[in-house]
Amino acid sequence: MTVFRSWGARATPQRVADYLAHFERQVLPMLRRQPGFAGYVMLRRGLTRGQVAIEVQTRWRSLDDIRAFAGPDIERAVVGPEADALLIDYDRTVSHWTVEAEGR
Repeated sequence: MTVFRSWGARATPQRVADYLAHFERQVLPMLRRQPGFAGYVMLRRGLTRGQVAIEVQTRWRSLDDIRAFAGPDIERAVVGPEADALLIDYDRTVSHWTVEAEGR
């Protein structure tokens, strides 16, 4: 089984660059130490009023691996204080998607 954990946030264009640096410096090394972590995709989309949407999708081997990372409430977003300070707003919950089919 493969599961995507999907989470979204909004930031200013400058803060998106700061968040990406934070993600690469702090979040990604921590995720790579988690059993079952299998990769990520970070998406960006411009919004009105000088805001940018960020969508982060992490890939995991199982819901049990996600539970080991996120704790018993796997729907709760895991956002540290440094990321919180960089974002205008973010989803307090995440969604999980099981991969049914994949191709090229």
